[in-house]
Amino acid sequence: MKPILTTAFRRRPDTAPDSEAPMRIAVAYQDTESLVQAIQFCDRIVQEYWQDFEIECTWWKLSFLQHPQLFKEAVHAATEADLILLSLPAEKPIAKTVEDWIDEWIDKRRFRPGALVSLIPGTADAGSAHLAMEGYLTEVASRSALDYFPHHLQRSEVEARGLQQISPRILESLPVEEPTPRWGINE
Repeated sequence: MKPILTTAFRRRPDTAPDSEAPMRIAVAYQDTESLVQAIQFCDRIVQEYWQDFEIECTWWKLSFLQHPQLFKEAVHAATEADLILLSLPAEKPIAKTVEDWIDEWIDKRRFRPGALVSLIPGTADAGSAHLAMEGYLTEVASRSALDYFPHHLQRSEVEARGLQQISPRILESLPVEEPTPRWGINE
């Protein structure tokens, strides 16, 4: 975890060394399982560094990127982030909307220092879809001048920890999905 944070938490050029500027983490996740992986990863960061840094996390479900306003907000979050965390299932290819989102924030970051972290279940030799995703994310990091840290998670790692001991700082930052209002005669 140390190399990731050393890279991600380098001060931005527009921030004085003694600044209290928070370290920003933009988290993009695919589904519930990948959200749990991301929560656990961010919690480890908070547990280790909460005394040294104020840490702000934003959470972006990838399917929400289809909505123009959320797409725009997610681009802004990734542009300003010190660490971009992508938690993705290995068996699914990256959607065109997600690629468009990545292209947008690459253009807007203008080579700001930071880190790109991927959390992908399985091993590094898991198959062709996994290799394609890994290659694509390596290329993304190169294009954006971000340091890239791939993490290959075994399912047991995710299941073993669960969410019972997650820091309140992470829990407070989690997205809350509002229930869709139902309109009907019985409402």
